[in-house]
Amino acid sequence: MYKSLGGLKEKYQNHMLEIVWKIMLGIYIMILFYLTLAGRKQVDPLINVFGGWLPFKRSNQTWNIDALYNIFLLTPLTFFLGKSFPHITKKNLFKKMILISFGISFFIEINQLIFAIGTFQVSDLVYNTISGVIGGVIYKMSYKITSENLSSQGP
Repeated sequence: MYKSLGGLKEKYQNHMLEIVWKIMLGIYIMILFYLTLAGRKQVDPLINVFGGWLPFKRSNQTWNIDALYNIFLLTPLTFFLGKSFPHITKKNLFKKMILISFGISFFIEINQLIFAIGTFQVSDLVYNTISGVIGGVIYKMSYKITSENLSSQGP
């Protein structure tokens, strides 16, 4: 009888933890929306379509943090998605993270193009996709570490 109560407690804790991750995911999506769309000024979106490939220097010899920003922009998104919906991410995680990252990045870039906010850049699509994969890898590592810790504790 006590084992079944322990199982209920663990299920409840896991459910509550998933809710916390979903809240964090929602907050992150709002921040992402603001950073990439709502908080932008109107500019010519086609001014530099094929720019932004060099992550560290611009033509005027200043540091270009935009590339670094894009490399890590979607990392939290895919991590939070994995934590919020662990049952969905068990199979084909790598493929799903690439598709999700590219899809979200494409959505952002197309909206920047349509509404003339920010610039549409092909490099952003690539860097954001890499960013999402990084988040997926971090999620997978955390899942593995958590699973190993739980299994080493025993019943």
